[in-house]
Amino acid sequence: MKAAVSEYPRGLPDSLLSLEGKLPFAWVTEDLSDSGVLGDPTVATKDKGDRILASLVASWTQVIQDIYQFEPPRK
Repeated sequence: MKAAVSEYPRGLPDSLLSLEGKLPFAWVTEDLSDSGVLGDPTVATKDKGDRILASLVASWTQVIQDIYQFEPPRK
C-alpha cells in the first residue's frame, strides 16, 4: 500500500457522456491515467477487499446458477 497512488481521469468531456451510466463511452486506462490507476486505492484495506470479493463470488454464483437452471419458454 506504500506504493499506491491516487489518480482521477483527466480531461473528461463536460457532457452527458460518462465512464459508467446511461451514456458510457469506450476507453482504455492509458487514455485516462498515467499511473494506470482510476480513483483512490490509498483507502483500500484487506477487509474491504475481502468483502468485495465475497460479494462478487456470491453474485457470480447466483448468475451461474440462474443460467444453469434457465429453461427457455416453450412454444
